[in-house]
Amino acid sequence: MSLVSHHNHGHCGWLASVRNGMEASMVASMGVDIIDMKEPSKGALGAPSVALCRSVWRAWGGRKTLSVAAGDYHLSSVESSLPLVYSLARTGVDVVKVGMRLHESPDDVAWDEASYDRCFSVWRDAVDGHARWACVLFADDRGFRRLWRRVVPKAFAYGCYALVVDTANKTGLSLPRYLSCGEMRDITHCVRACGGVSILAGSLHFSDIAPCGDSSPDYLGFRGLLCEGGRMGVLSMARLRRVARYFPYPSVLSSVMGGEEGESDGRGADIDTAFSVNVVGGVRGTAGRV
Repeated sequence: MSLVSHHNHGHCGWLASVRNGMEASMVASMGVDIIDMKEPSKGALGAPSVALCRSVWRAWGGRKTLSVAAGDYHLSSVESSLPLVYSLARTGVDVVKVGMRLHESPDDVAWDEASYDRCFSVWRDAVDGHARWACVLFADDRGFRRLWRRVVPKAFAYGCYALVVDTANKTGLSLPRYLSCGEMRDITHCVRACGGVSILAGSLHFSDIAPCGDSSPDYLGFRGLLCEGGRMGVLSMARLRRVARYFPYPSVLSSVMGGEEGESDGRGADIDTAFSVNVVGGVRGTAGRV
């Protein structure tokens, strides 16, 4: 399966990151759109084993869209990603996610078009039609605001299929702490203009779902919110159920979903009310959930 753009369907779907086959089955049972494989102990885009990717593909390939994290790299170290991206693209997954860092050295925040051409051609050639590749940018990198408008169209010119905006520093600060709703919307509109798929992620809390969903992405991505004890913990069915009830996310839900992260599940009543209004109004109800 492949990622599907939801721009013309009035809603966004969701992605759940998993670290083993049992977690993959858990999120699949809750109707997740994308099963994303990663190893959180190795960082924001820690790569899982090739064996895990093949195992999850045998269980869910063709039934769920499968993506995999392949690490994050600076312009000067892009070639080192080639063996891993090459191997992961040949496990049966649909999308290989590769991160580009825009913050550490002066070279990373300068616009060197030839270096970006080289970088994106490496990733395009590594997947070589066996999978699609997604570019991950980090909103907390100091070069992000200055460079994303140049980097994004360049990536899509080299066959990038999706843009993921994430956070690199997993200290609990979520994506909306770094980007305003207007900035997130500018990014998703730019991706749409390039013909791509947009995914917003980055330590999202329950209270972030509405502002991020209203920014018109195709998908929202989660790991820590689904776990007991944060992203390094184990997936919680209670948390999975709660997140799943938001999706598919139509923008009309945002007007009834207030509150802060950490509140009780009483907020679910508001969600149920919103879906009931949608059914009566003929917009979208829970029957539309995958």
